[in-house]
Amino acid sequence: MSRSRPSLDTLAVQAVQQARRLHEQLAGLPICPTRELAHGTYQATLRRLETGNLADDRDLYVFETLARGIDASLAAEITGSRDEGRLIGCDEDGVVWDVVSVPTYTPRGEALIAAQQGLAAFLALRRHLHDRARAERLVSSLLR
Repeated sequence: MSRSRPSLDTLAVQAVQQARRLHEQLAGLPICPTRELAHGTYQATLRRLETGNLADDRDLYVFETLARGIDASLAAEITGSRDEGRLIGCDEDGVVWDVVSVPTYTPRGEALIAAQQGLAAFLALRRHLHDRARAERLVSSLLR
């Protein structure tokens, strides 16, 4: 059974919605998570996210720089660790669990993790949207 693919319009709407969510996450941070970005450049990217403008490729540099900045900032936000159960599979006796130690973070660290996850989700959706648009243009040009 095949799954139906979302239309290009649906992907575009999802990308705009994800951009707005990312804007809210980044705008909610007390400071820009990296000093590598000029304040004006960062603010311009935030405005484009807020308005759903996903076509400006200058933002890719900002997103890559933000990802590096968030990664570098997280270590300073660790407050400790806690043990957490993780399902690792099943065997003939049933499910198999393991206990792993996971870091705990300050509230700023939690916000950075949410922004990191939001950024990754947005970039994946944006990339998928651009790939689908290019593919549709290619198919259209081949059928002429």
